[in-house]
Amino acid sequence: GIFANPNLWEATNQVYINQTWAKSPITLGVATFDGLNEFGRAYRISGGDSICDVLSSLSIDLLNPQDSVYLSFFYQAGGWGEPPAGDDSLVVQFWNDSESKWQSTWRSNNAPQDSFARAMIPVDTSFFSANFKFRFLNYGFRAGAFDIWHIDYVQLDDQRDYLDTLLSDVAFTQAHPSLLLNYES
Repeated sequence: GIFANPNLWEATNQVYINQTWAKSPITLGVATFDGLNEFGRAYRISGGDSICDVLSSLSIDLLNPQDSVYLSFFYQAGGWGEPPAGDDSLVVQFWNDSESKWQSTWRSNNAPQDSFARAMIPVDTSFFSANFKFRFLNYGFRAGAFDIWHIDYVQLDDQRDYLDTLLSDVAFTQAHPSLLLNYES
């Protein structure tokens, strides 16, 4: 579908799940952050940059991890759309359960436009709780499909370290061609 999986993410229809806006995605089905709402319309026609789309995880029990915990994902600026510029950014925040507020832990103001870059974010022990959450958000122009960011292959797990960069998954990276290409009726 075009919306984030509700079994993994809080009920949000802001990001656009698609197979066509990113260049050379890691897997099919990237999440695209832009200045459009869930109906494909601009959030507002005028004004400057502000928070556009938000994608928040459901609560995850991180009360007793076995070892170090990392959040990793791949990200791309622009892709086949308009790339971010200036102060536009992609941000990751962790929920600080003891203070009941979101805390920014990672930010990118620039990224490759023709390929994806990897982010590896350690989860500090101060965030370990039965109600751990993380979210992605983008700052950009809210007047349309501008300042676009793509994320792919989001993974949160314990027993990882910064050098844990190999993907152990078999996945499609482009749509399968039609089996009926050479046939007609």
